[in-house]
Amino acid sequence: MLNIPDHNSTGVSEHYHGLDFIRAAMMMLVVVLHSSVSFIPNSPDVLWPYRDPQSTMLAPLIAIPIHIFSMVTFFVMAGFFTALLYQHRGALGLIANRARSIALPLAVGWVVMFPLESASFVMGAMRSPIIAGQPTPSQMATTFLENPWANPTPNYFWFLYYLLFFYLIALVFIGFSKVVPQKICASADLLAQAFLCGRLRIVLIPTLAALTWWSMLPMSAPGIDIPDIAFAPRGIIVVSYGIYFFFGWILYRHKEFIQTLKPRAGTRFCCGVLCLIVAVGFELKWQFQLRDGQDMASDSMRTLFVITQGAIALTSWLLILGGIGLAERWLQQTNTVVKYCVDAAFFVYLTHLPVCLLIIVLMRDWNAPGYLKMFSAIALTFTVVLLAFQAVRAVLPKQKVKSAT
Repeated sequence: MLNIPDHNSTGVSEHYHGLDFIRAAMMMLVVVLHSSVSFIPNSPDVLWPYRDPQSTMLAPLIAIPIHIFSMVTFFVMAGFFTALLYQHRGALGLIANRARSIALPLAVGWVVMFPLESASFVMGAMRSPIIAGQPTPSQMATTFLENPWANPTPNYFWFLYYLLFFYLIALVFIGFSKVVPQKICASADLLAQAFLCGRLRIVLIPTLAALTWWSMLPMSAPGIDIPDIAFAPRGIIVVSYGIYFFFGWILYRHKEFIQTLKPRAGTRFCCGVLCLIVAVGFELKWQFQLRDGQDMASDSMRTLFVITQGAIALTSWLLILGGIGLAERWLQQTNTVVKYCVDAAFFVYLTHLPVCLLIIVLMRDWNAPGYLKMFSAIALTFTVVLLAFQAVRAVLPKQKVKSAT
């Protein structure tokens, strides 16, 4: 959590309780997402090689909406707070802070959590039917025991990995801005001001949605592809998430825009929810038709894909801008519960997945409805991880376990 004094004429500390809450909530929601994926009525695949025998259609109705808005919202928040950090500490301070708060947790967290996640999937395979063409449980176990870090992938740490690229790009732009004529920089700022608070504000959401929609057209499935199976960054994913990250950066540079989002924030957010329902419907239709053997390259599937991506793009920006307005309007001061969530969120994200998988695998033989097992897994995962957070906070300085992003 960043709480950096704003050395302005008012002498008031610069803090955004609403944006802190949004950032924490998006990380917490990923626990719900990962807990629900195992209960989606699909066969195991490369991205998620375990499925519980008691599936439920409630699982995709939870997972798809979270996938649509959680990470894109998080990247907007990351861009905003990165710009705040640069404003107060400069480029060297930004580098030092991000190395300590992002690069180090990425390296240590991956080394510790990757084998634990792999072990959980091996356990799941051992308790699941053998799938033709896939490695047998014994082969998976042998590979794991020989080298717990075999077949390395970024897995769920991909978002920290991509953040490092965005920091690098931001630093390049910062350096570039030092040599660009001041008139060009001033013109760019005036254009941003016109879109956020001036005459062009009426076309802000359509412009952002159109730009995002264009970047999402090369994806392999509705939404933005999950880049967790290869360390080499995919350019189009960098572009897609980069739009959100650098919008967050611009939002901080023109933070007066946040005040203009507060009026009619509820209307904007409700429109986003309605669009979300439509987008989820389109994505489910695309998934069902794909499962029924429809060719992804057919005209009908391609048209449905293009429409779905447009609905998702519009949904994300309505929810982001509506959510910012509501959160900053409602959370004007420190709230004990919100503060605890903000402090715990990064730790929860870093540690949750092996716990989540182990709990779900251990519940495999529980002959209960899928929805009950899914909600039980969510509750137990949060309970275990938050207890671990409390234990860590009891032995480490408080600032070491706060949300760092």
